[in-house]
Amino acid sequence: MTRACRVFKRRPKLKMKKEMNSKKSWFLVIPVLMGLFYITSQCRPGHPPTSMEQLLLQLIYKQSQSYHYQPPVIDDAFSAKAFDQYLKNLDSGKRFLTREDLKKLESYRLKVDDHFREGNLELFEKSVELLTAGIRKTEAYYKEFLEQKPNLEAKGEIELDSDKREWAANDRELKEFWQKSMRYDYLSRYYDAMDTDDDKEEKKPQDSVIASIRQDIRESMENWYKRMDRMTRGDHFEVFVNTLIHIYDPHTDFLNPKDKEDFNINMSGKLEGIGARLQTDKEYTKVSSIVPGGPAWKQKELEANDIIQGVQQEGQDMVDIKGMFIDEVVKMIRGKKGTRVTLKVKKTDGVIKEITIERDEVIMDEGFARSAILSLDSLDRSVGYIRLPRFYADFENPNGASCARDVQKELRKLTSEGAKSLIFDLRNNGGGSLQEVVEMAGLFFEKGPV
Repeated sequence: MTRACRVFKRRPKLKMKKEMNSKKSWFLVIPVLMGLFYITSQCRPGHPPTSMEQLLLQLIYKQSQSYHYQPPVIDDAFSAKAFDQYLKNLDSGKRFLTREDLKKLESYRLKVDDHFREGNLELFEKSVELLTAGIRKTEAYYKEFLEQKPNLEAKGEIELDSDKREWAANDRELKEFWQKSMRYDYLSRYYDAMDTDDDKEEKKPQDSVIASIRQDIRESMENWYKRMDRMTRGDHFEVFVNTLIHIYDPHTDFLNPKDKEDFNINMSGKLEGIGARLQTDKEYTKVSSIVPGGPAWKQKELEANDIIQGVQQEGQDMVDIKGMFIDEVVKMIRGKKGTRVTLKVKKTDGVIKEITIERDEVIMDEGFARSAILSLDSLDRSVGYIRLPRFYADFENPNGASCARDVQKELRKLTSEGAKSLIFDLRNNGGGSLQEVVEMAGLFFEKGPV
């Protein structure tokens, strides 16, 4: 969570300071692993937590109210707003729950504020239970549809925008919606496949097209439900918590430990691993690119477009990664500097090969500050240019990456090269450390709020 502003006192414009303050801003996340005594001491007396989730919910409430720049009043109005938003986030497509299901949750509408303060998870528990039942129910709907002979002459209307569509009243209406939705998907695919130019492409037999469409839809739906089945309780809890704190503002987030690790990597531009960017490729994971200067780049065996089929840790058996989420694969491949990991890959020529790589520190500097001198015909003087894609910082190491220090270095370089003015390019900057911004502002302003 961020504060609204910081106040600094600085020297005159562009007069560089040798030593920059290494104190970092309040983290954008609430650390999960804290001392039990500290967490418990922050909780309200009379409502002792019995699980880590309850501890977290109480702590998040306490910290949000204490550190947010303008915390809302946590009352019945907050409760009603959070309740409605949570239902939207829980089933954003209105595909799994009905109005009959929602009635079972209605008693919590004005209790969310109390539950937030107390760490009460009743609404969360009940809602996840209903959602899980809805997922299982609708899984049977799509399977039943695919067993039927498609009606190519079917007509009807369907509202695809969930914001404009009411929740289904009951299971019967929900099943009708699924049948319409599946039919729409089926007919769209069918007419796209049959709409060919006679002069350029021979039309495929109708039976062949129908069989192909049915198989494509089956695979698509199976993969979709597999992804939903892999959602953990922690994933659902994150949705619940973020619904509450997004009422404060849309830029305050709770990050789970995995997201916090990714956030720190993104901000510091540093990780320990093999230095390969990965992407999902059907049931496996594909190497999309190799990070220059990283362990895989230095070894020169792993290449872009290699398909990773298995991952083996030192002293352990090879693990088949077929069907795994890419996050799971990344977690297996990352590791401490100096350790080794073996990847079973399929090369672009079809050859299967095992590649062992020693992990090391990987620097991803694409987001770091860069500068240049511009010669513009309209000006008779040199113009300095600095591009800064994000306000990066190493939250774990005060001597690590710092965009403020890097911008300071680039300014010195530009002025030494004769720059008389500056273009500071912050287009598409995704944000980052507030403290770095404050330090950086001190390079341009003498004093004042940021």
